[in-house]
Amino acid sequence: MSDIVTEKNYPIRSRWIIKSSISSFLVSLLLAACIVLSIFNIFSQGSGIPTFYFIIYIPIFLIILILRIVITILQREAFHYEIGDKFLTIQQGIISKQQRQLPYSVIQNLFIRQSLLDRMLNLTLLNIQNAQKATGAATNRPAFDAIGSVGNAIYIPGLEPSDVEALKNLILQKMKENPVESTSGL
Repeated sequence: MSDIVTEKNYPIRSRWIIKSSISSFLVSLLLAACIVLSIFNIFSQGSGIPTFYFIIYIPIFLIILILRIVITILQREAFHYEIGDKFLTIQQGIISKQQRQLPYSVIQNLFIRQSLLDRMLNLTLLNIQNAQKATGAATNRPAFDAIGSVGNAIYIPGLEPSDVEALKNLILQKMKENPVESTSGL
């Protein structure tokens, strides 16, 4: 029986929280601007932009940013993966805890991704897709800083480049050891 590999062997680096915070900052800035412009359009009589709307903008921006960072930290703390003999097991969920066991025989694709911020922080993302039909609109492109199981994909972000290569090779080896079993009788 082989050893079980977990995030303790190949951890998600804390730099991923920084990367996610930078992304959250940019998204929060855009979202807060949209909210303020919407408020302005509702109450505007065609005059110049009142100072009042700029005063509202800063707290809205900060609240959205802080909430996004807190949610990202909680998602990271609630996410765990385990590479066992027969299954890749994912545990996730802040409020509603979920566990997903993915047999190696149904894994269809393994992608390694690096965004511009990932390259700057020396991080990578491992995207594992299974052959089963997704329940949602999932593609091989992750949602905003995705972590865990989303549709038919599993995202493990914030890995060192050497760790992601080792994990990919380990999963490929497990796929070879656990081939698809045919029940057709042909």
